[in-house]
Amino acid sequence: MWVALAIGFGVVAAASMWLGRQARSDALERGTTAASHAVQTGLVPVLSANDLTTDLSPARVHQLRAGIDAGLISTGAFDEVRIYTPDGRDLVSSDPGSTAPSDATTIVAAVAAGAARGRTTGDRFEAFVPISSAAGETAAVVELVRPATDVAGAGGTWTLIAIVAGALALCASAMVAVTGRAAPAAPSSSSRPTYRPAIPRNCRSRWTNSKPFANGSGATIRRSRSPSDTALRRAASCRRR
Repeated sequence: MWVALAIGFGVVAAASMWLGRQARSDALERGTTAASHAVQTGLVPVLSANDLTTDLSPARVHQLRAGIDAGLISTGAFDEVRIYTPDGRDLVSSDPGSTAPSDATTIVAAVAAGAARGRTTGDRFEAFVPISSAAGETAAVVELVRPATDVAGAGGTWTLIAIVAGALALCASAMVAVTGRAAPAAPSSSSRPTYRPAIPRNCRSRWTNSKPFANGSGATIRRSRSPSDTALRRAASCRRR
């Protein structure tokens, strides 16, 4: 029973861990998709083709920050938005005092050559979304930052189930070891003593293991007796004598 319980709880723990990882992956994908939609609806209308191909004047930078704040920050969807050129150069940020991630150049180059990407860094959710030009090429990459509460909390129930099931599997495994050591070894049939009644010496020569008798046709048939049956009959005969 304990072996079956240990295996069952182990399977539940493994399945729960996989479901928890899958839930977090799904939450990360949903956050990235939401960020891509926000860029298309709240930022792309603010940008012009020249903003992504020429150096921005201070006045234009101010206008873009105002547009970013109105379209993305003020709604509460994101805390910070930063625009990069495809080669990783910081173009404009909603917060002038903030700094770009240390690996911004690497991840921006990867997103510019591929698709949007999301990740969690500590308690922050960061989504990197490419913006395409009219020619279909990547003109810029936008980083959107918000708290990672929903992503980090995804799969929490499955994680709890995995922890509980794993603990129960360990307990069941310990019981398997304990009961295995405590169970006494079953005695073998060969080790059990066989009862053999004592037969006086003067009677042993008068008995054999079988006695012949004649059937109706005159043929002689030898009747077999078991050792214990023969011994009992010998003892009884000797007592009568």
